[in-house]
Amino acid sequence: MAGSYTDYLENAVVQHVFCGVPYTPAGTLYVAAYSTLPTDSGGGVELTGTNYARRPITFSATGSAASNVSDIAFAAAGSAWGTVVGFGIFDSLSSGNLLVWGDIAVARTVFTNDVLLIRAGAVTITQS
Repeated sequence: MAGSYTDYLENAVVQHVFCGVPYTPAGTLYVAAYSTLPTDSGGGVELTGTNYARRPITFSATGSAASNVSDIAFAAAGSAWGTVVGFGIFDSLSSGNLLVWGDIAVARTVFTNDVLLIRAGAVTITQS
């Protein structure tokens, strides 16, 4: 599976740790669903459609890995949203900075009235 920290987050961590430049993490993180994967420099195509919006995500960490602590249910799709191939974690509900991204094992198409559900523990971010 592919996935990575973005250039934005890598640069912020290096500047914070080695140069003393303050970095304040977001109070709330949000998960976005993608139909085309972003890269470390950003981009990708986030889903759109009636009732689509990023959802808050909370993590717990053990060692160098963090996983989402609870199920995350998006609102029922009011229109077809497209096929989900990956996710991104942002520091804002809209716009903001993409922090990490990753693909999913099995792509899933979201049709009208479907509820996109991410199970607890399904999103794991590791530092190697």
